[in-house]
Amino acid sequence: MRSKTQPDLNVVKGILSDITYASKATANAKEATTDADISALVQRAIKRRQESITQYKAGGRTDLVETEEKEVVVLQRYLPEQMSEEEIELEVRRVVEVVGAKDQKDLGKVMKKWSVDGARAPRKAVTDVVKRFNADAIEIKI
Repeated sequence: MRSKTQPDLNVVKGILSDITYASKATANAKEATTDADISALVQRAIKRRQESITQYKAGGRTDLVETEEKEVVVLQRYLPEQMSEEEIELEVRRVVEVVGAKDQKDLGKVMKKWSVDGARAPRKAVTDVVKRFNADAIEIKI
């Protein structure tokens, strides 16, 4: 915040506001201030901006697209390093072996056993890899 660059300042103030609002919305203020919760707030802010980018592109507002893209870059600096798809796949293979998953019905077991922080590997990416892994396993058996 000391740099006083406008996009950085706006983004940081917005995230601090989101954190304050989330902590007041819960019964226990400490619950909303865990690292995982803050990472989730930052990820939601990124998702909102990406949705705005697609809408601005459809509307031909390149000036707003550039602003939103700069804000996404600033927000991504506050997230931990994301796991690559290969890393997610390796972890999924390990969990599948531990759980003994054999088909699509075991998807829930694999997801319950998943122990990686949601900030490093979004649930949607993990679910996609698990579904693809299960589909590949079924095709190999047939």
